Amino acid sequence: ITFPLGSCTTLILKKFFITNPLLFKYVSPLLSVSAILMDTENFNKELYKRKWIKEDKDVFNKVIAMDKTLTPQYINNFYKELSSLKYSEKNNLNLGVHGILAKDKKSFVWNEMHNTIRGGWSTLQVSFDKIIKKYGYNRFFDTIVHSCQEKHYDIYLCNYSDKFYSHVDSKINLKVKCFIIYNYEMNDERFEALIKGVSSLLGMRLYKREDVVFDKKKNTKFTRFYVHQAISRKHFEPVIRDYFLHYNVKTENEA
Repeated sequence: ITFPLGSCTTLILKKFFITNPLLFKYVSPLLSVSAILMDTENFNKELYKRKWIKEDKDVFNKVIAMDKTLTPQYINNFYKELSSLKYSEKNNLNLGVHGILAKDKKSFVWNEMHNTIRGGWSTLQVSFDKIIKKYGYNRFFDTIVHSCQEKHYDIYLCNYSDKFYSHVDSKINLKVKCFIIYNYEMNDERFEALIKGVSSLLGMRLYKREDVVFDKKKNTKFTRFYVHQAISRKHFEPVIRDYFLHYNVKTENEA
């Protein structure tokens, strides 16, 4: 966020590797730019200045120029292979729910007025609906509850790529990112205020918000946000942080 880049690898390569090429004896040029390729979606033009900037491309070009075998065709094929492995539905689902959640998991602590909110956060490399189809809601959220108990999380979030279908024409759909938020132990009133506050802060980037009740007997639910495809966890998390730091305080003062 401080450095609006597609990948933090860009900073690392620029600061340490390009100024000291001997380091490429230990990490090959191709391997060193793998994260940049994945984070920028192989420099997807539709995501320029949304998910990557010119500096990412400049650093990438300097690195691959060190190896003459890295032709554009070779790079494109390499990206397709990486993407296929990372997002393989079969490989990801075979990890089990715990493995799926642990594959790309972070923990956050947010300051909320006079206390703190702890959150677990998993980026899913396969559709949430595919996971639920194989393992069911109970198994998925039981695993999340166990993680919340073990790590003392108040809430748990997951994000993944999906499609958003138009209510006007079901054939029209957009590539989107979905973020789901599950309230484990946060005060219900404050959680509802969080959902409304985050929705307000997202503004036009939010296509739709919905509450999904997956256990009618217990009225257990989660909230799902459909947002622009360029929004990743590193973009969505500051929105939550901003809510706790500023919007929440403003709301309380107005009340």
